[in-house]
Amino acid sequence: MEAALNTRLVIEQAKGVLAARTGIGMEEPLVRVRSHAHARQRELGELATRAARRDLPRQPDPMP
Repeated sequence: MEAALNTRLVIEQAKGVLAARTGIGMEEPLVRVRSHAHARQRELGELATRAARRDLPRQPDPMP
């Protein structure tokens, strides 16, 4: 249960970081990270952690 809470907190942090970087609303970053994770078969928590650490490129790589 604690892991799930930590993942949610990281996702919220990532949403804030991405919204600030891109100037978009607070719901769009979650949609984008989910889509990115799904397309690349990555875990949402992993990408959210990278985004919260500002370890993602400004422009995502093109979708296959």
